[in-house]
Amino acid sequence: MDYRAWDKTFGTTPGTIHKTIGACWRFANDAQTVETFFKDLKDAGVKPAWDGLSFVLWCLNPDRFFPVKISHYRKLSDELGIELKKRDAPSAASFGGMMAFGEAFKQFLADSNPKDWTDVQSFIWVCCRRGPQSGYAAPFDQLFAPDEAAGILDDFAAVIKALEKAPGYKTENLSVSIPGTGTTRVRLAVNYGAWRVFAYVSRNGQKGFDLAVSKSGSYGGQLEERKMFDKATDAGEFGLHFVNENDYREMPDETWEEYLTGLIDIVAAFAGQRATPYQCHHRPELYQLIMSAEERPRILKEGIDMTDVDEPTPIPQIKPYSREEALSDLFMDDATFDQMIALLRHKKNLIIQGAPGVGKTFVARRLAYALMGEKDDDRARMIQFHQSYSYEDFIQGYRPDGKGGFRLKSGIFYTFCLRAQRDLGRNYFLVIDEINRGNLSKIFGELLMLIEADKRGTEHQLQLTYAETPDDTFHIPKNVHIIGTMNTADRSLSMVDYALRRRFAFVDLSPEFGSAKFREKLTTAGVSADLAERIIERMRTLNQAITADFHELGEGYQIGHSFFCPGNGMSPDERWYRFVVENEIKPLLREYWLDDPARVRAAVDALLAD
Repeated sequence: MDYRAWDKTFGTTPGTIHKTIGACWRFANDAQTVETFFKDLKDAGVKPAWDGLSFVLWCLNPDRFFPVKISHYRKLSDELGIELKKRDAPSAASFGGMMAFGEAFKQFLADSNPKDWTDVQSFIWVCCRRGPQSGYAAPFDQLFAPDEAAGILDDFAAVIKALEKAPGYKTENLSVSIPGTGTTRVRLAVNYGAWRVFAYVSRNGQKGFDLAVSKSGSYGGQLEERKMFDKATDAGEFGLHFVNENDYREMPDETWEEYLTGLIDIVAAFAGQRATPYQCHHRPELYQLIMSAEERPRILKEGIDMTDVDEPTPIPQIKPYSREEALSDLFMDDATFDQMIALLRHKKNLIIQGAPGVGKTFVARRLAYALMGEKDDDRARMIQFHQSYSYEDFIQGYRPDGKGGFRLKSGIFYTFCLRAQRDLGRNYFLVIDEINRGNLSKIFGELLMLIEADKRGTEHQLQLTYAETPDDTFHIPKNVHIIGTMNTADRSLSMVDYALRRRFAFVDLSPEFGSAKFREKLTTAGVSADLAERIIERMRTLNQAITADFHELGEGYQIGHSFFCPGNGMSPDERWYRFVVENEIKPLLREYWLDDPARVRAAVDALLAD
């Protein structure tokens, strides 16, 4: 018997303990009836546990009472085919029934000549321990009864699917394990980040489920302070709530859906954390057991080996990143890069525009890394706009719930800002590729105001379009920066409207064929000096011709240097050069001079001339 069973049975204050022990003394010495005994316990405000109550009564009168390990007696009743109510707590009726059941079994063992209740109890504990469940291999024989595995595993699958669909989800933050600690035996658990989010547990002989829920949700008021999330996670609004098996099975659908929806916020809360420390206990076989209906029967039957020592999964280390490293990766000069850094710090929003192949996205990422001081892709996220992109995708909107209805779902930028709000000491960067492909006023909505550098923070929070209450407000924190890229050569795109333009700083990138760093890049990659010279001079000549054609093209249609940065495993030789010209440069020129194929041929011939 542990302290929880004692506290539940006898209370925690001297007055309550005195009343309950006194009631036990009177009952054990035949000074009151069983009905009066349980009335006294009820008046004392306690709800006794089988082990706590029966153990004390046995100590007071070992000839009349016996200690009840309820799981063993239920097993015994199953073996004998005798009905014993599965979830009855001790009461006047159930206690009398248990005593009669024990007495009958004592008579059944008469031929074995048991000396006392200790002999009877020893027989029960040895012969009726919960052994392997029929049909399952270890460790599942100890986890599930034959008729309960499917439903429990399906619920686990729903939890993992909800986590995986949440914006910002990271595989390395998930672990599925079979831990077990102290008096709380965890049968199966899903962890995300640094906390358990769902678990099938056995606590003091009572099976049930641990659910990570919001303090403001359905179970929020019942959360125990000792079960709140570690404050270091910046997620103090969540905690673990234990639901016993009966209440869990009777949980309304809307409460279950609320719990699953809340997992989105769990993912956001741990987005800034490193990989979960529980990852070293992650069992891929358990993940497969939960998520694969086809593999589930085989895994349950074959089991998994739990005797080996788990090798910790290496946790990715975030590497420091400096301004000097950024400049070593780029072909631009120091002054240009420093100007971009200054603009981004001041304006918070920056658009990098230029011709195809000038490295806009490459530069955007390195700007973010340099300002963060480390190469952390979790805080430098990238998305791409397109013509169908909407406010509902970016901020918030109603989406199908898979059950014929709709539910409010947070968009990418909304959840990204929530993460940054919980981590104000570090900078966050959202890189939007092809920012002018979307309808920007439609996508940003009322956030056109909030993205301004002087409109950041809680003092400028406002109510969003889909806010459900007046208190449901939103703000963009000061540590969020937006970097957009824009292709100046795409004729199908409209330019950024003036309302958004004044909220961004703009910088232009040009081809860097004349850069000493570009020449060094070619020779370092193995390009011969002769071929490097031809690439540089011929592309500069072609770009001069494109710039001079200001009626049709112009400076914004030049061809960038990144087309000729060797990669993809090809040897940077003549064959590689011809491949790039024929398959990347030529199609672009055909689009530029759509009505002048002769000019395209002449330009390609000039590039490929011996």
